[in-house]
Amino acid sequence: MLQLLLGCLLLKTTAESLIPREKLVSDSSNADKFALSPDGKTVGFVSPDANKTRNVFTWRISERQKKQVTFEKIDVIEFMWTGVPDIILFSQDNNGDENTMIFKKNISENAPPLERMVISNTPRVQATLVANNQKDGHVLIGINDETPEYHNVYKFDLLTNELSLVFNNTRFSVESIRTDNDMLIRLAYDQQD
Repeated sequence: MLQLLLGCLLLKTTAESLIPREKLVSDSSNADKFALSPDGKTVGFVSPDANKTRNVFTWRISERQKKQVTFEKIDVIEFMWTGVPDIILFSQDNNGDENTMIFKKNISENAPPLERMVISNTPRVQATLVANNQKDGHVLIGINDETPEYHNVYKFDLLTNELSLVFNNTRFSVESIRTDNDMLIRLAYDQQD
């Protein structure tokens, strides 16, 4: 997967300019965590840092070197690019408690390196990404803030940090909620026994 991604990124260059996997990440088990930025100029990935904590790194194709962009003490589970340049989302739980939190992080050059914003950090509540088309200034987040089994769906504005309820869910698993390319909920299904 990693080789395919890098090969696609560098199709217009010569074979000797491919970035060796060892330079990107020494732990190849993280190869499924790689993602290309919406502008196609940066690869992002989750990898252990110097303290062996999994954090987010980026690799700008033009600069040919990786850069750590999150500095968490608890492992990052995954990260996502967004439709707002230099804004990523990443998720983590509290040492395996499965109460996943989603954070917003500005990774631009002038952003404070340790600053990030948690979207939901209520104890015993899980947040999950429902939709992210990587072109709009918002994403849809599922939060099981009323009932543990069901995630309400909220629109999170990446510029204003406003969280607004889109779908009050009392019946469907978050995995069964489907959106279209504009992140409008179009379908929710329930399995019958």
